[in-house]
Amino acid sequence: MYIKTYNEIWTKLIRNIILKFIITIISEIKLLLNDFSNLFVKKTEKLYWINFYKICDFTWKWNHYNKEEDDEEYTETDFYADGFGTVNTGVTFQDIAGIDDELGDLKQIVTALQFPERFEIVGARVPKGTLLTGPPGTGKTLLAKALATEAGVAFLTAAGSEFVEVYAGLGALRVRNLFAWANFFSPSIIFIDELDSIGRERTDDEFDDDSEEREQTLNQLLVELDGFYENREVYVLAATNQPEVLDEALVRPGRFDRTLTLSLPNRRERVAILAVHSENKLVLPSTFRFKEIVQETHEFTGADLANIMNEAGLDAMRNGEITIKHRNIMEAIYRHKYGLPYTGYIKKSRTHMAHVYHELGHAFMATCMPYHPEIRMTTIIPREQYRTKTFFDTDEEDTLITRIEFISTVTMLLAGHIAEEVILGETEMSSIGADDLDQVFFIVYEMIAAYYMTSVRPLGFFGDGDLEIDRLVDLEMFKIITYCDSLAKRHISDHRLTFHMLAELIHEKRTISGDQIRRTIELYSPVLPKRSVW
Repeated sequence: MYIKTYNEIWTKLIRNIILKFIITIISEIKLLLNDFSNLFVKKTEKLYWINFYKICDFTWKWNHYNKEEDDEEYTETDFYADGFGTVNTGVTFQDIAGIDDELGDLKQIVTALQFPERFEIVGARVPKGTLLTGPPGTGKTLLAKALATEAGVAFLTAAGSEFVEVYAGLGALRVRNLFAWANFFSPSIIFIDELDSIGRERTDDEFDDDSEEREQTLNQLLVELDGFYENREVYVLAATNQPEVLDEALVRPGRFDRTLTLSLPNRRERVAILAVHSENKLVLPSTFRFKEIVQETHEFTGADLANIMNEAGLDAMRNGEITIKHRNIMEAIYRHKYGLPYTGYIKKSRTHMAHVYHELGHAFMATCMPYHPEIRMTTIIPREQYRTKTFFDTDEEDTLITRIEFISTVTMLLAGHIAEEVILGETEMSSIGADDLDQVFFIVYEMIAAYYMTSVRPLGFFGDGDLEIDRLVDLEMFKIITYCDSLAKRHISDHRLTFHMLAELIHEKRTISGDQIRRTIELYSPVLPKRSVW
């Protein structure tokens, strides 16, 4: 009796749960179908108006331009119809790293478009536009793509070159059409790439045939941005690599209230960018030496780093590997900076041995000088941009250089030439060190002329014809270079056997690390530890 009652209770309970689950699914399907139908109707309405406008616009052009003079087929780029609607570019704010401050400003734009009442409460005005500037590859267009996905409003895109036409008045017409459609779909965002194509400073050059058409287009853009009739709930985002050529009236507050300058990423930002581009790849982070990676990627843009990770995957595939390791990333970096490597047999020819001893001279003195940056590696594997090369561990954030560090650098640069003289003989000295000598003269001259690091205190400008000042400068340069030259020659002359051992080691390994160079030198004499000026 009790068991039967117990089973009935459980049966009713399970039946109620199943019914509730079915009802929930039906209601969700109903809501989904309702949303889909509303979206379909809205999209259909937009497409109707877009096609209607395209027909009217084409009819206007057909009536106003004489087609008989030009036999070529007239084509029209309908930029104002390509970017309508909520655009999903596949890029979100989570896909962006290294530009956190600029990203915060763009998130505020999204908030302003979706919740404008928050600004009205505090009496603030929603910004009208933002100008993105910076070198190519720093992420200006990428930010616009992420904003198009995250904003949830109509996103209209246009390139500055699309407004430039040979027909008078067509550029201004396109500007009016773009903002008219932006108002129709408001709240909306307009993104104009390469703004310098139409926003250049106005001139009075009478020989420039295109200046009148470009100025009409620019004037129309100025009116639309901040004219008598305001475009409410329309936000303008523009990008350019040349902000210095833009017209002052275009970039003033009220048109572009903000200017975001995207600079090259620093060490921390480069690591974050590499991490973002590693998410969808099979990588082994345990093998990564991030200090070496960020040092070799100095002055790389975000686009460069994305390409590096892709090239690292291709290098792993070429080697038959399924994961990206540290050596794949470094090979991609070297390939990007210095070109393809030579993987064949390296013959010990007369020219090759001169390059080897020249490079070992740099590596030897850099190791012996306590105030010179440490060596990471020296390689004799030739690439398109060098025959041999020594890589140093430098700190890009430490931009302060002292006198003793300049002296160490000059001595290291002279050591390559000195090594050829001491090891191979005076008759075998070559022209390999020509670039090194140019750097030596430049550094020593800057020590005297720009930084006043010597006893010479000239009261005048160099090169202004004062023979006494020029004589003092030449004499001081001769003293510094002679001191560094004698220092390098004394060290190299005392370590001839060390040079021959390093030459045999580097021919066997083809690439040796700074620790291997230090250990080889310490077999015969102690090496002073690296020191800091501070």
